[in-house]
Amino acid sequence: RFILPSIVPPLFSGLRVGVIYSLLGVVTAEMVASRVGLGQQVVYYSSIFRTDGVMAILFVLAIVALIINAALEYAERKLNAWRA
Repeated sequence: RFILPSIVPPLFSGLRVGVIYSLLGVVTAEMVASRVGLGQQVVYYSSIFRTDGVMAILFVLAIVALIINAALEYAERKLNAWRA
Protein backbone atom coordinates (compact mmCIF):
# COMPACT_ATOMS: atom_id res chain seq x y z
CA ARG A 1 0.00 0.00 0.00
CA PHE A 2 1.05 3.56 -0.56
CA ILE A 3 -0.36 7.02 -0.10
CA LEU A 4 -0.67 8.92 -3.39
CA PRO A 5 0.68 12.31 -2.25
CA SER A 6 3.81 10.73 -0.81
CA ILE A 7 4.65 8.91 -4.06
CA VAL A 8 4.58 12.02 -6.29
CA PRO A 9 8.19 13.28 -5.80
CA PRO A 10 9.93 9.95 -6.52
CA LEU A 11 7.52 9.25 -9.36
CA PHE A 12 8.39 12.50 -11.12
CA SER A 13 12.10 12.02 -10.50
CA GLY A 14 11.87 8.73 -12.34
CA LEU A 15 9.74 10.26 -15.08
CA ARG A 16 12.27 13.04 -15.72
CA VAL A 17 15.15 10.62 -16.04
CA GLY A 18 13.11 8.19 -18.13
CA VAL A 19 11.81 10.78 -20.57
CA ILE A 20 15.24 12.25 -21.25
CA TYR A 21 16.80 8.80 -21.70
CA SER A 22 13.98 7.81 -24.05
CA LEU A 23 14.64 10.94 -26.14
CA LEU A 24 18.32 10.00 -26.31
CA GLY A 25 17.40 6.43 -27.23
CA VAL A 26 15.13 7.53 -30.06
CA VAL A 27 17.75 9.82 -31.57
CA THR A 28 20.44 7.14 -31.25
CA ALA A 29 18.18 4.56 -32.90
CA GLU A 30 17.51 7.02 -35.73
CA MET A 31 21.27 7.42 -36.19
CA VAL A 32 21.73 3.68 -36.56
CA ALA A 33 18.66 2.33 -38.33
CA SER A 34 16.56 5.07 -39.86
CA ARG A 35 16.28 6.86 -43.16
CA VAL A 36 14.52 9.94 -41.77
CA GLY A 37 14.60 11.79 -38.49
CA LEU A 38 16.80 14.11 -36.51
CA GLY A 39 19.32 11.40 -35.70
CA GLN A 40 19.79 10.61 -39.37
CA GLN A 41 20.19 14.30 -40.11
CA VAL A 42 22.97 14.52 -37.52
CA VAL A 43 24.75 11.61 -39.21
CA TYR A 44 24.30 13.18 -42.65
CA TYR A 45 25.50 16.63 -41.62
CA SER A 46 28.49 15.22 -39.75
CA SER A 47 29.48 13.11 -42.76
CA ILE A 48 29.63 16.20 -44.98
CA PHE A 49 31.32 18.27 -42.24
CA ARG A 50 28.42 20.70 -41.74
CA THR A 51 28.86 21.55 -38.08
CA ASP A 52 26.26 24.30 -38.30
CA GLY A 53 23.61 21.73 -39.21
CA VAL A 54 24.69 19.39 -36.42
CA MET A 55 24.63 22.20 -33.87
CA ALA A 56 21.22 23.37 -35.08
CA ILE A 57 19.77 19.88 -34.62
CA LEU A 58 21.37 19.54 -31.19
CA PHE A 59 19.89 22.93 -30.28
CA VAL A 60 16.43 21.73 -31.37
CA LEU A 61 16.82 18.57 -29.31
CA ALA A 62 17.90 20.62 -26.29
CA ILE A 63 14.84 22.86 -26.66
CA VAL A 64 12.57 19.79 -26.90
CA ALA A 65 14.16 18.33 -23.76
CA LEU A 66 13.72 21.66 -21.92
CA ILE A 67 10.05 21.85 -22.91
CA ILE A 68 9.41 18.28 -21.77
CA ASN A 69 11.25 18.95 -18.50
CA ALA A 70 9.26 22.15 -17.93
CA ALA A 71 5.99 20.30 -18.56
CA LEU A 72 6.95 17.62 -16.05
CA GLU A 73 7.98 20.29 -13.54
CA TYR A 74 4.63 22.06 -13.98
CA ALA A 75 2.72 18.82 -13.48
CA GLU A 76 4.79 17.99 -10.40
CA ARG A 77 4.11 21.43 -8.93
CA LYS A 78 0.38 20.99 -9.49
CA LEU A 79 0.34 17.54 -7.91
CA ASN A 80 2.55 18.66 -5.02
CA ALA A 81 0.47 21.70 -4.14
CA TRP A 82 -0.32 20.18 -0.74
CA ARG A 83 3.36 20.41 0.31
CA ALA A 84 3.44 24.24 0.29
